[in-house]
Amino acid sequence: MFGISRESGYAVPVEIEDLVVRARKQRPRWGPRKLRAHLVEIYPEKPIPSASAIAKILLGRGLSVPRRRRRRRAPVGVAAPFVGCDAANRVWCIDFKGWFVTGDGVRCYPLTLIDAYSRYLLRCEALVEPDGKHVQRILDSAFLEFGLPTAIRSDGGPPFASTGPAKLTPLSVWLLGMDRVHP
Repeated sequence: MFGISRESGYAVPVEIEDLVVRARKQRPRWGPRKLRAHLVEIYPEKPIPSASAIAKILLGRGLSVPRRRRRRRAPVGVAAPFVGCDAANRVWCIDFKGWFVTGDGVRCYPLTLIDAYSRYLLRCEALVEPDGKHVQRILDSAFLEFGLPTAIRSDGGPPFASTGPAKLTPLSVWLLGMDRVHP
């Protein structure tokens, strides 16, 4: 005698279905994959069905409830953070990507500079010191190569912002004067 899983073309013997049901009643919080692994371990000689077949057996015997599928929401437009990114070289994004220790035991701080419109990586530099002086050198070389962007976005961490007057750092002050240096 065979039971549930008929639509897949593979009928599970009622004896095996009963094993699945018994295991589920002993462990009501276990899902099909965990139940299958448990049954394979206990009954290595028996043909234990797949986790999906076990799920169908549990559903057919009223021992599980199908999950409600979440409706996927349409992605909300990401206009606000990227307003003004309507052409290359308008907005650049700068950020330190954490740090790691190199093979010789030195801390390395990777700095990335990306064009927000094209997603082009303008710079990816490894710095030993994540300070404004080193960032200024990298930005200056990028300005010479690509010109000045309209805006530069950062996460507001050091060395890009501070808690001082007007939240400006020496790097911020230097950047504010760049339109006079690089026309």
